[in-house]
Amino acid sequence: MNPAIVLLFIVVIGFLLFIATRHRPAAEDAGMHRRRIGDGLRHLRALEETYAVMTPALLSQIPDSQVLEAVLANLWAKMRPGLENASEVMRGLSLPRQALYAVYTVTGSLRQHGAAQTLRDEAEWFPQCAQALRALEMDETAALLQSVQAGDAQAAEAYLESFSALDGKGRLVWYVREHVEAFCDEVPSP
Repeated sequence: MNPAIVLLFIVVIGFLLFIATRHRPAAEDAGMHRRRIGDGLRHLRALEETYAVMTPALLSQIPDSQVLEAVLANLWAKMRPGLENASEVMRGLSLPRQALYAVYTVTGSLRQHGAAQTLRDEAEWFPQCAQALRALEMDETAALLQSVQAGDAQAAEAYLESFSALDGKGRLVWYVREHVEAFCDEVPSP
C-alpha cells in the first residue's frame, strides 16, 4: 500500500476523532436536565434576552427540562454582569424566586468551590436554602446543609449526594410549576 495514502488515512481518522471529542451538541443543547446545578452560567447568560420578561404564557410553553434554565436566565437578566448586585435584586423579588435562587446559588457553589468558599461567599443564602429544601420535603438534605453551615465540611459531599438522590432539580421544577405567578414579571389582570 502506498505510504502517502496510509498517512492521509491516519490524518483523516485523527481529525475525525478530534472533531468527535471536541463537539458534543447533545450535551450542549440538552438543557438543564443534562446539567448539574452549578454548571452552565455562560449558557444562562445566552438565554437572558429570550427570558428577560417572563409571563405565565411564556413559562407554560417551556418544557420541564428547560424550566429551571429559563427562570434562572430571567433572574440573571435583572442583575448586572458579574452578579455584584444579586443580593439587592433578589431581595426585591418574590419569596419563591428567592428560594430557587438560594438553592441554586448554594448548591452550585458547594459543587464548584467547596464548603469553605461557599460559607465565605454565600453565607447569607444558607438559611433560605435550608428553608426552601424543607418546603420541598427534603428535610434530611436541609439538615446536611445546616451541618455544612455549622462548619462540617465533610457534610458538603453528603448534601450534594442527597440533593441529587432526592431529585432536587425535579422538585424545583415542580415548585416553579406550582407557583407560576411568583416566577413571572407580568401577570395578566383577572
